[in-house]
Amino acid sequence: MFVLKKYFFLFFAVFIISIPCLSYSDSLGEKKLLPRDVIFSDVKDLRVILVDKKKQKLYLLENKDNFFRLIMEFKCSTGKNSGDKVVEGDSKTPEGVYLITGHYTKQYLSPVYGTRALTLDYPNYLDRVQGKNGYNIWIHGTDKEPLEERTTNGCVALANKDIDVLAGYVQVGVTPVIISENTEFLESETDYVEIKGKFSAFFNSWLKSLENGTYHEYLSFYSSDFLPEISWWTDWQKSKKKFDSFSLERSSLNVFRENKGIYAIWFNFFINTDKIKSEFLKRKLFVKYEDGELKIIGDVYVDESKNIVTAANEIKDKVLFKQDVKELINIWAKAWSDKDISIYGNCYSSDFFSEGMNKKLWLKYKDKLNQKYDYIKIDIENPRIEKKGRHVKAVFFQNYESSGFSTKGIKTLVLKKEEGQWRILKESWKETG
Repeated sequence: MFVLKKYFFLFFAVFIISIPCLSYSDSLGEKKLLPRDVIFSDVKDLRVILVDKKKQKLYLLENKDNFFRLIMEFKCSTGKNSGDKVVEGDSKTPEGVYLITGHYTKQYLSPVYGTRALTLDYPNYLDRVQGKNGYNIWIHGTDKEPLEERTTNGCVALANKDIDVLAGYVQVGVTPVIISENTEFLESETDYVEIKGKFSAFFNSWLKSLENGTYHEYLSFYSSDFLPEISWWTDWQKSKKKFDSFSLERSSLNVFRENKGIYAIWFNFFINTDKIKSEFLKRKLFVKYEDGELKIIGDVYVDESKNIVTAANEIKDKVLFKQDVKELINIWAKAWSDKDISIYGNCYSSDFFSEGMNKKLWLKYKDKLNQKYDYIKIDIENPRIEKKGRHVKAVFFQNYESSGFSTKGIKTLVLKKEEGQWRILKESWKETG
């Protein structure tokens, strides 16, 4: 009997040991979750990190069929002091929606950060507007095992084995991290769908106003307490006229709940023309309810050097530069024929040099010819235009006629972009008789 009991307990122990650790995947990923702080995402397989400061838990969720499922959860440690971070040194973990901006392994870190660290973009735009400061808020490992609760200076710490696993599921520049005092999940799928519908409709209307709305229609989406930087609007309207057809299209849309009734809308969008698409533009809107309507209280590009006007100009440079160069050549030829030295001179680069003359000497020479002849007539035919790196080469047949001299030949212009306009850098002439 003793032998049977011995083998029974041995079998039971082996059975228990053989059960896989159910920290994530199958056991946790079956149920649809309706996280209060993730309002909407149409990004397939997007992974989102939720940090619950009250429970000292970190959750990793994945978007499946427009609903989130739990992949894994870990014990974590947040700031020594409770509450939202406000100033540097308060040992509080910030609350809000952040983006993973970097991934560093232990060879680049002090031992206190353990095996690796995921950096966050704290303070983000909203934090800065609200006057919060501080820096180096990370998700990282630890040099103290076992992990204890509420021991950091504001970061989110995990056991080294856990941060090593988590790092394999996140993407720098893509994965959002939502930190809150208490992570909650909604009960009603109907309410969840309704909330998503409101934000989706608001965003689509805003994007439509940017695409073909008026200045006032566009501004109607913004809070009266927030005046967006709008100096680019005139340039955007001019850019649109360059395209035979165009539309603004989004590649992704995410809506997250910030703290204190503010929501963050993260999205990528691009300009789609009949010729070419622009690169993705990454943008964030911050909105809140005012008198029952959503209003924008913050608006920022993730990369400030890439905005809708620069994207439109890049398309023009790639596809429509021939049209712009032809327009410049026509203006140049007409100004020459009209003997308008001011407009003619504006067609030349400040770096122009040809036939031993710089721009100043060249215009002085041309103005002298203008006074010499009663009339000048310039006709150009069949311009061939091609891009050569940062320059453009234009070759065409030119017929020159004046009251005292006439000639025909091949004119070659080399142009460069200067102050947003193509201007002539060099020119040469070959008479054909």
